[in-house]
Amino acid sequence: MTEKWHELIFSYLKNDIYSLRDILIKMKEEGMSAQDALQIFTDIRNKLQSEGNEKDEDRILDTMDIIVGYCNPRWKVWDN
Repeated sequence: MTEKWHELIFSYLKNDIYSLRDILIKMKEEGMSAQDALQIFTDIRNKLQSEGNEKDEDRILDTMDIIVGYCNPRWKVWDN
C-alpha cells in the first residue's frame, strides 16, 4: 500500500500540476492516520535528500508541516 502513495507523490512532484495537499486529503479519505502519512513523506524526504534534490525536498517538508498541523488552520487535514 505504501508503494502506491510513493508513486503518486513522485508523480505529483514530477508533473508539478497538483497540490500535494490533495494527496493528504485522499490519504485521510482512505482511512490513513496522520502518523502513517508522515512516515511516507519522511521516507520520500530522505530519498530526495540523499539525491540532493532540494527543490522537491522543500515541497515535501512544506507538506509535512501540513500533516503535523503546523500550517494555517484552514489547510489542516487531520485534527492532531
